Amino acid sequence: DFNARDLCSLAEAFSKARAADADFLAELASGLETKVNTMGAHEVTVALNIFAPVAYSTPRLFPAVAARLQNLVDEISPRQLARALRGLAGSGAGDTSLYVELRERAVRLAPAMYGGNAVDVLMALNEVGHLDAPTLESLLGTTLRQLHRMTAADYIAILYMTSQLPADLQGSVPESLQDEALQALRGRGYGPWRLELEALAHLLEALRALRVQDEELLELVIDRLPAALRSSRPPLELLVRTLELLGDLPAKARLHVRIHMHRRPRLQSALRHCLGKHINRRLDIESQAVIARALAGIGFDDPVTQEWLDRVVALSGPLLESAPPGVTCELIAALSELSWQRSWARQTARKLLRQRYPDWVTQFPNKWPKDEDADEAPGEAEERGVPQENAMFRFGVGFDAPAEADSLLRLAWALAALNEPLPGPLLAEVYAGFDGQLPSDWSGLGLQRLQAVALQWSLAASEAEKLALPEDVREWLELAQEVPRVDLHSRQQAPRPERRSKKIAMPTFGYEQWLSIALSQLHIPHTAGMPIANVHRAAVAFPAQMQVIDVLSQLDLSAPAFRTLGSAELRRRHMVQLGWGLHPVGLRELYDAMRKGSLKLLVSKMLSSLDPNAARRGTYRGGANSAAAGDGTGGGGVGGGLRILKGRSAFVPRGGGGGGGGGVARRGGSRGDMSDDEDGDGNGPFGGGGTSEEVGGGSLRPLDPRAALHERARQA
Repeated sequence: DFNARDLCSLAEAFSKARAADADFLAELASGLETKVNTMGAHEVTVALNIFAPVAYSTPRLFPAVAARLQNLVDEISPRQLARALRGLAGSGAGDTSLYVELRERAVRLAPAMYGGNAVDVLMALNEVGHLDAPTLESLLGTTLRQLHRMTAADYIAILYMTSQLPADLQGSVPESLQDEALQALRGRGYGPWRLELEALAHLLEALRALRVQDEELLELVIDRLPAALRSSRPPLELLVRTLELLGDLPAKARLHVRIHMHRRPRLQSALRHCLGKHINRRLDIESQAVIARALAGIGFDDPVTQEWLDRVVALSGPLLESAPPGVTCELIAALSELSWQRSWARQTARKLLRQRYPDWVTQFPNKWPKDEDADEAPGEAEERGVPQENAMFRFGVGFDAPAEADSLLRLAWALAALNEPLPGPLLAEVYAGFDGQLPSDWSGLGLQRLQAVALQWSLAASEAEKLALPEDVREWLELAQEVPRVDLHSRQQAPRPERRSKKIAMPTFGYEQWLSIALSQLHIPHTAGMPIANVHRAAVAFPAQMQVIDVLSQLDLSAPAFRTLGSAELRRRHMVQLGWGLHPVGLRELYDAMRKGSLKLLVSKMLSSLDPNAARRGTYRGGANSAAAGDGTGGGGVGGGLRILKGRSAFVPRGGGGGGGGGVARRGGSRGDMSDDEDGDGNGPFGGGGTSEEVGGGSLRPLDPRAALHERARQA
């Protein structure tokens, strides 16, 4: 008894009220099927959007509606055009001729469109692959004119869409559009869009594709991330994608994320709650490996994830052999970074390499001691009459199946972190996967991993192994180790307070500058922020004495467990192997000493093994061989005969163990409004601005008795 307009209005009303189920919409679609010829432009656009989820129930409805739309193209308004294209993109009912007519209609209506309608049309045309340069230029011109009237969601949409355009259409994007959209989004930063996790993920993807590092936008995203996680109830795919985007950022932005991870209990609680709902389900091994990689990327480590990783390790043995090799590589790399289940990661890596590179294992048998639970050695299967080739190779699964270059590079880095031998065929396969080029990802993590692998190879490989490696691969590794990285050579110095007073940003803890000032007052020549072998960075180095002070930053510790990550352990081991004397210290200890005014005393006691005179409380005045430090970049000696003794071990107190960044400060920089959701994160680098003794209960590890006695003796 209803006509076409009544049916469409009824379906739209129930859908907006979230009271329409699939059976109800299917009944309405069935009743509408015989009334398509009486539909107007409004009814057509409503039907394409509302009934798209139940298109399977009435397969003849959407082709008929699309044909009706083709007759009404000249009558639809800009808003109806945007809705029609969204519906066609969702239902897949349009053909090429219809999209051509709608595209021409969009160009004619562009001067009269609102900015939001133009963005919707662009998104739909780009999704179905019918966007051309004239349409893009016309609609982007409309967007640029209406930019000041658009919402924050429209800014994110236009940034995401332009970042995903193919190369042949990038030239049609106005040069100022992306910069103006970013500036407008900063001005509309405090809005409900920050409670939608999908919008946050799209913004992070756009910034990554555009290679834009924006501290203010990143702060706006992370500041309300706990509320977005609690309110949106994200599916597993969206949650993991967001975590991977937060972990795959440049070094400065990664530090920003880790500061939030360490200082904000609400963020930790929201992540734990969202992850708990998914990891307690039965997931395939591929999904579990992706989750582990995402957790390692942000350094999230708590009892819930540790228990889950134990379950994954216990049940993944037979599953990995029937999965793509990239899954095994990702899981080994994640466990190596989190420093969890390292023995399992080591045994699984050896098993994979034995099956993937049997000739190399046979050529260098002394590199591979026989494990008690190891599989049969290469050649044993052939003696039993079993073919050596994996039967599942053709399907892309098994340890010897093809793998992506990035996964193999992660495996090589994991072997370096586990202090395992690096097979030459693995390095050659990584070289071939990158086509002889260096990794060029925006975050720089690919180059960082490759440099660590190259350094490990140069330190641990024997002469026979180096000669067995192809010459072009050796030259590639040497070249990778010589490429400068921004995070190694940039100066760690916070901007002036007057430049940050009205800017949404995080306060920084320049521990390199603190140490440099204290050493300058002690008249000890040093170099602050010195690259070691162009791979790692030492907070302070004394080149003449081959001594370094290494500080554990938030990038080096997991949250909230405060366990040292595999990358930090690899850095320290490489420094020792290169002949540097290591003086480890935590940022919490430096921060407490600075607040008490005893930083110079802490540094002088730490360097007492470097020069006994440095342990005196008075001002140190060097002799003829001791030059004034000045700005902290000198490199001269501090005395004639030096006794290089074992450095004092780093002590990680309860509640914190070192880091390199600070908390979150919003406009005005006051202590009371550090976060929109009023997180209780104090002034210290790990929250709770008290001293080491005042901060308790943060670490998941029991206090080491030896460390406790050492701390009591130091305080006494």
